[in-house]
Amino acid sequence: MIAEQSMRTVVRRRPTSEEGEMTTPSRETLHARLAEVLGREHAETLMRYLRFVTSDDLATRSDVDRLETRLDQVEAILRGIDERLSRIEERLDRIDDRILTTARTYMTTTIASVVTLSAAMITSQVLF
Repeated sequence: MIAEQSMRTVVRRRPTSEEGEMTTPSRETLHARLAEVLGREHAETLMRYLRFVTSDDLATRSDVDRLETRLDQVEAILRGIDERLSRIEERLDRIDDRILTTARTYMTTTIASVVTLSAAMITSQVLF
């Protein structure tokens, strides 16, 4: 209970933009006060989880909007690539079908020729 009340005095609210960002001396002061309230080991554990964030690390709404616009552009590009790949796949399927048809035709013709030649040879053997 006492620790909770002390913590409320240490971390009452988030700093406003006028107060500036957290600096290394500010973090050291916070760590010292936490060590007084929680003890050194708990203060160090908590400070490990409190990431040092500067205003440069924070995204603004305009940053998010620009990122969203860029992602929309990338998505449009990927849709175009997907459509082109689908058309290429269709063309390859048609080529594959033509190759199979041609191969069947050659095989059928070759087999018919062999059968015809074999029949001619057998007939010539029988007749002579």
